Amino acid sequence: MLTQEAIVAPANTVSVERKVQESSMPVSTPSPKQHRNRQALGLRQPLNRQRVLQAALAVVDREGMDQLTIRRIGEELAVEGMSLYKHVDDKDAVLDGIVELLWAELPASPDPDGDWREALQQLAEGMRAVFRRHPRAAPLLTTRNFLNVAALRWYDAYLRVLQQAGFERRAALDALCAVGGQAMGYSLVELQCAGPDTPAVAQETELQRLRRVTRSLPADAPDSLIELAMELSGTCDLERCFSIGLSTVIAGLHP
Repeated sequence: MLTQEAIVAPANTVSVERKVQESSMPVSTPSPKQHRNRQALGLRQPLNRQRVLQAALAVVDREGMDQLTIRRIGEELAVEGMSLYKHVDDKDAVLDGIVELLWAELPASPDPDGDWREALQQLAEGMRAVFRRHPRAAPLLTTRNFLNVAALRWYDAYLRVLQQAGFERRAALDALCAVGGQAMGYSLVELQCAGPDTPAVAQETELQRLRRVTRSLPADAPDSLIELAMELSGTCDLERCFSIGLSTVIAGLHP
């Protein structure tokens, strides 16, 4: 005759065996895309113009201007591209918005009681820093309409410092344009020398530099020009040259 324990034991055994089998089954790990989608579903924030522009800037920073499309911005935000048109009119509006974000990164709070030369130095260094943080997007500062609120606030802050130092309004505006132009122009040249998609000159060996230079010159180029090309392409101290140019411009300004 079967005891109660004998009747219950098999059921318990089956339950234990089933748990062992389940624990030994491989656990499926979600792919990065699935993980992002799940995050988007659970943590998605309401769309607004600021989020759209920040996503656009992130795309340009990582992938370049050529990859910027409304659809690509939508993918970045895990939404349909068409939904973005509630917040931006078109790609041109996105580009102008990116410019606003870049202007907003510039130092716009100079010390009103500080030295005006130090303020202009801060201005130029801040501009150059934006180009270095966003080498693929910052050139828009020189090609898009800059008369937006962020830019005007920036000009107004430094204009007040210069006027307080004794500059007439027109002379103060000229000083800002001179220093800002020098900083932007130099930053563009710097990107050409060591842009986001070019190998760093500092990492080149002498032989690699020689090969790069000779490939760009005619076979009958004089040795003196090859030597000059080597000097210009490998030993230009960008920091020192920026400082020289900026100091020269500021030295020529006076109230």
